[in-house]
Amino acid sequence: MRAKRRDANEVEIVRALRKMGMTVLLSDAVDLIIGYHGVNYLIEIKDKTTLKKDGKFKYGSLRPSQKKLLAEWRGQYHVVSSLDQILEIIKCAI
Repeated sequence: MRAKRRDANEVEIVRALRKMGMTVLLSDAVDLIIGYHGVNYLIEIKDKTTLKKDGKFKYGSLRPSQKKLLAEWRGQYHVVSSLDQILEIIKCAI
């Protein structure tokens, strides 16, 4: 079994989230599972090279398993490229 390749910006984001008191679990299904104030957030991190000019991610940059999860998951699942986007999702004022 091969280790999952992590996006370059992931380490910095995880470190910052943990400093803010959030629980962060690295996952193979999605990049991060974040726990904060009793709520869980599924987060897929893409680096900025996978973004379109409007700042949204390129659907084609997702692996087939990620596309399937995005289409079928009935809970929160977000694709982001920055810490600020995660904080906006969590609505955390830092």
